[in-house]
Parts: sequence; C-alpha cells; structure tokens
Amino acid sequence: MEELQRFMDGLIHLPDKSRAYLVLLIMTGCRMGEARQMRWTDLDPISRLWRKPRTKNGSSHVVPLPLQVMEAIRILPKVSQWVFPGVNGAPWSEASAHKMWSLVRSRWNMVDVRLHDLRRTCASYLAIQGENLPVIQSVLNHRSLAPTSIYARLNTKVTDRALQAQADRFCIVLPNSGLIEQVTPSGLPEHEVVPAVGS
Repeated sequence: MEELQRFMDGLIHLPDKSRAYLVLLIMTGCRMGEARQMRWTDLDPISRLWRKPRTKNGSSHVVPLPLQVMEAIRILPKVSQWVFPGVNGAPWSEASAHKMWSLVRSRWNMVDVRLHDLRRTCASYLAIQGENLPVIQSVLNHRSLAPTSIYARLNTKVTDRALQAQADRFCIVLPNSGLIEQVTPSGLPEHEVVPAVGS
C-alpha cells in the first residue's frame, strides 16, 4: 500500500504522456507492448472501449477503460496514429518506456518495482476487493476454456464495473494523483517534473 501511495501521489508530477501510460497499465492491467501500440482508431470515446486487434494470446480483446484512464488519454495530442508515439512514425519504444520508468521509480523510491509489476498490481487488487477469477482472467486477457471465463470475456459490462470500481478506489483513497481533477503538470516548478523520454 505504501508503494501504491507513492505511485499515485507522484502521477501529478509527470508529463501527460508518461502519466497516461502508467495510469493505463495499473488501472487496466494491460500488457506494456499493447499499451504502447494503442492507436487512436482502437478507441471508442463514447463507450470507453479499447479494441485491441491483436494480443499476445493471438486473439482480439475489448477492454472497458475507466473514466480516469480515458481522461488521461483524452488530453494527449493527436500527433500520430499512435496514442503513445515514438520517433519516425513508430510507437513509443520499449527502451524509451523503460528509461522513463527507471527515472520515475528512482525518484519515487520504488527501485525494485518493474513496469510489468503494474499489471500484477491491478490483478492483485481486483482479487483483494473480491472480484472472481473469471473477471480477473478477462481483465488480463488470459486464455481459459471455462464457460464462466468466456462469459466474463464477452460481457464487457462485467469488466467495466470491476475496473471502474477499482480506479475509483485508487483515486478516492489516494486523492493526490491529480486523476480526479485532471491537474496537468504544466504549472509545476520545472525541477518537480520528470522529463519525457523518447517522445
């Protein structure tokens, strides 16, 4: 809980791109590569659905995005087909994302926390709050032949409720993240802002 507190408190000090990326990871449990390759055309801002055309397990996957995630993404400039653009028309590179996280976790005294751990954190807190295994499997897009898992995967309302409730808990318990009022880092003193990497 202490590390989660530092994580949420530190979000407000990040550039929009870095903050949106980290919020997406911890609040949806998505894979890092899928997040970096998110396209604007994959998003439906009305229904708050992210349609991933291809995932690690070889199938498409629809993810309901919490309001806080949609707002963090909404303020990003649309300068590319990619929500998280890199250089030369490519998506944000894995190396650049890890370099950003290396700077952030050092500043937040979270040196043992890896980017992939944010996916595990999302799943762990869903379990702690009593969400059942099919819902968690659906969130993580794990393959399962269990009928209940298939139901949860197809019924986005189930995962929407779970992810939105968790995002709300994060922001209510840890209100200094800036995700409720969507305070941008532009007004912060320069020394408090973590530089963008690979933008």
